[in-house]
Amino acid sequence: MKTTRFAQQSSADISQEGSIARSEELIAELESSDFVVIGTPMHNFTVPSALKAWIDHVVRVRRTFNVTKEGKVGRLRDRPVFVAVSSGGRFSGERARQPDFLTPYLKAVLGTIGLHDLTLSSPFKEQAPDPDCRSCRPEPRQIEPCKSTLRRLAPRSVSGVLPPPSAAALPQTSASPGW
Repeated sequence: MKTTRFAQQSSADISQEGSIARSEELIAELESSDFVVIGTPMHNFTVPSALKAWIDHVVRVRRTFNVTKEGKVGRLRDRPVFVAVSSGGRFSGERARQPDFLTPYLKAVLGTIGLHDLTLSSPFKEQAPDPDCRSCRPEPRQIEPCKSTLRRLAPRSVSGVLPPPSAAALPQTSASPGW
């Protein structure tokens, strides 16, 4: 009787020409950045597939997080993460018109790799206060200082998920939809 076992491969078992090389590229970019800027729409109450593909490339066990008896521990240095979300309606607060799975997902997945300093902004003013996630809608008088800060920081290393990776840049696997 033949038994087949499936286990996660070590990086030595994976061709450097495949998705592990792309993953290493994206992780290196993230490690060298001073802050991260993510601009994303909310699709079907959560993150769109292009952002999910980026997340799947940078969230890797034994590379960007370790699994311990106490749970998952991020290996990346914490840095500010700015997330701008667009949606078809209000998704938080008392007058929310749709569920929000995007915010808790990003908070959890980025926290898994060590990124906890998350700032969320949305075009909708009414947002639920969360002590672990600074949520805001910048008023016009607040926009200039934000632009000024980004201009000051921009010459340094920035990792961003805008624009999303093109389909051609993503490795094709048997699990890929084949854009």
